[in-house]
Amino acid sequence: MATGKDLNPSYLRERGRHSDGQRFRFQNFAQRVAAVDIDVHHRLTADDMAEWRREAGEEEAEEARPFAMQTLERWVELNQTGQFTAFRTELSPMLLSVPLMLHRQDAIFEALHRHLTGVSTEALPPMLELATALAVDLRQEFYPRFAPLLGALGRLLGSSAEDVARVEAVFTAAAYLLKYLLRQLLADLPAALAAYAPLLSHPKQHVRDFAAESFSYLLRRLPRASLPAALPATLLPQIGCSSNLDSGIALLLFHTVRGLSQRFHSRTPEVLAPLLEALSSASSTASASAASASASAASAVAAPGEEGAAPGPSAAPPGGSRGALLEVLSEALGLMSEHT
Repeated sequence: MATGKDLNPSYLRERGRHSDGQRFRFQNFAQRVAAVDIDVHHRLTADDMAEWRREAGEEEAEEARPFAMQTLERWVELNQTGQFTAFRTELSPMLLSVPLMLHRQDAIFEALHRHLTGVSTEALPPMLELATALAVDLRQEFYPRFAPLLGALGRLLGSSAEDVARVEAVFTAAAYLLKYLLRQLLADLPAALAAYAPLLSHPKQHVRDFAAESFSYLLRRLPRASLPAALPATLLPQIGCSSNLDSGIALLLFHTVRGLSQRFHSRTPEVLAPLLEALSSASSTASASAASASASAASAVAAPGEEGAAPGPSAAPPGGSRGALLEVLSEALGLMSEHT
């Protein structure tokens, strides 16, 4: 028999995580942000459920139904908002089979982006869950849609970064997309980071932190042998573009090496070593350029009467990307120090 706690809406909604089922407890913004959980990589995913269905011997007809259609039907009774009802009415005829979805994918994504524009927080979770379900059904066909969809997710946070439920829905969807498109994203990691840059450079600190936490999953899944080449090629072009993005990359490095119980991931040396080497190489290059410029200036002073003498090369400014890289590494190391 259900108890009063079992019937408490707050307890049911939060599954008992943040409620004792008896009374409402006020949480300030920092506490609500700290309670957000976007770690989807230890949850039951679409691939896990498909495997479970096969082992359970369910009918092949059920397995053949697109996961996007199953997701849409599951939300019919869970969300009765007018925005989601209109969204479901328009999209459901295009989700009857994977071949049909491939044929109508332009119309599907056009409708998805249109309905995400101006959507309320209440209608947002089922729409974003459907977007991740499309990644399950379409896989490599979905990848060209990844960057535009990330742009739409960023716009959802444009003026609503203080809405904790909205932030959690957005980054839960982003984390699932990174998980389902892992193979394609690892093969094109610099482009993936460039698409994620608007989230990593968001003006709000907590948004940058969630973006870094979700994207760190990709860096952790890089083959160990490819880290020395892949990390500088991915991160260095983005460093120095803006102070917010530099802060987001520092958070990304921290979440990549952060472990449990105040420990660090086993790949920490392989993650930091290529960037420290790049910093050292930039410092050596700047010193050599400065020395060359000084020698050229000295020879020009020694022969002032010669006309047409070519001026020596000007020294490349040691700041710029080298200074930004130093700041990024300093911030990341500071976060690591606080973690311990």
